[in-house]
Amino acid sequence: KDMAALENVSLPATLTVINGEAFKGCTNLSKINYPASLTSVNTWGCVFNGCSSLKSIPLSPTGLNTFYGSGMEGSGLEVMKLRMKAEEGAVFAGMPNLKHVFIMKTNLKMTADTFKNLACETNFYFYEMTRAEVIKAHGEEWLNNADEKAHFYFKDTMPEGVEIPE
Repeated sequence: KDMAALENVSLPATLTVINGEAFKGCTNLSKINYPASLTSVNTWGCVFNGCSSLKSIPLSPTGLNTFYGSGMEGSGLEVMKLRMKAEEGAVFAGMPNLKHVFIMKTNLKMTADTFKNLACETNFYFYEMTRAEVIKAHGEEWLNNADEKAHFYFKDTMPEGVEIPE
């Protein structure tokens, strides 16, 4: 079904998982509200692929604990704040406008591919952990394999004036 005209979405209070191609091709989608019951976003199915009007999404509700895949290529996302696991694949690949990603330490899992195939220069802020704490918890493979467009900042190296979104 053609959903390109869809602009705003408020998901039902009972929803726990978003899978498949739920919003793929919704070029006018600019706002999405998740319920507290949401626990997983599986983007392997291209959930937000092509959502070029979507500049930010609230990926930090307290219940959301897993964000899988790389199915957000072509989305208009500029800023993300992750409170959950980001795992399996180049999670941030193919997002041409993604400039800032704020990552909390809760449940963070990184693989060698997590920061690969970036479409533009992107800053990643580990604002609750020092570089040493992140490396101790996750090793260095993810850092050594990161795309050259990835820039990493940690609690002990945060640039002045960076505002962490709520």
